[in-house]
This record gives sequence, structure tokens and C-alpha cells, in this order.
Amino acid sequence: MEVISENAEKEFGIEKIIRKMEDDWAPVEV
Repeated sequence: MEVISENAEKEFGIEKIIRKMEDDWAPVEV
């Protein structure tokens, strides 16, 4: 297993936030 650096962890966290924002801004289709 590879060791995840703090920097990588932060990048993943930012990526998750960006994805959540994109989901929030995306038009809702049911």
C-alpha cells in the first residue's frame, strides 16, 4: 500500500469539495 502524503490528502479533499459543488450547481434531473 502506498503512503498518501498530506498534500495528496488535501488534493483529494479539494477534489471531493469541487465534485460536491459541481453536483450542487448541476441542474437536477429526475
